[in-house]
Amino acid sequence: MTPSQYRDPQVSELLLAIAPHFRRFPSQRTLRNMGQDYAGTPTGHGSVSARIELPETARPGNLLVGVFAETIPQCGPVAFTGLPNTRSATMMLKNVPPGRWLVLAVAEHPGDDLRVPSTFSLGTVPQPVTITGNEIAPVRMWMRNLRPTDPPIAVTLAARSDQPTTPDATGTVATNHLPAAS
Repeated sequence: MTPSQYRDPQVSELLLAIAPHFRRFPSQRTLRNMGQDYAGTPTGHGSVSARIELPETARPGNLLVGVFAETIPQCGPVAFTGLPNTRSATMMLKNVPPGRWLVLAVAEHPGDDLRVPSTFSLGTVPQPVTITGNEIAPVRMWMRNLRPTDPPIAVTLAARSDQPTTPDATGTVATNHLPAAS
């Protein structure tokens, strides 16, 4: 995605970026008003039921869960959902197309005030989730604090016209990869 595409208001408002010196998370208002739980035209009938366990010592957080094609996301999720100001929760990701997918969750735990910065936690499934049709695949994730060695993530949750819409001959939806940020 080019720098000018990131300046688009919809893309910017729905930007998720986690890196050592830059963090951006959609606002609570955006999470409440999301109204869309997929990153383009719905392409599947499968679902992922994700039980998310936040760290016990963490404050309630703004939580995003997405279904991605890569272990280190290079483009937006094929399905996602979010909750503002929550603790551990079970979230349903709908319209997941057939294929093998990584489920990734990120939570922003707001600080007390401007002097105490927000903290972030991250969670993922140990193995990809396989969707073959209209089933519900259950997963459970334990979130952890970010580590300095975690790879950076920068994706938008905004719908993109070039997102895949139909499975190929193998039943998998191809993904459009964004160039890796340097």
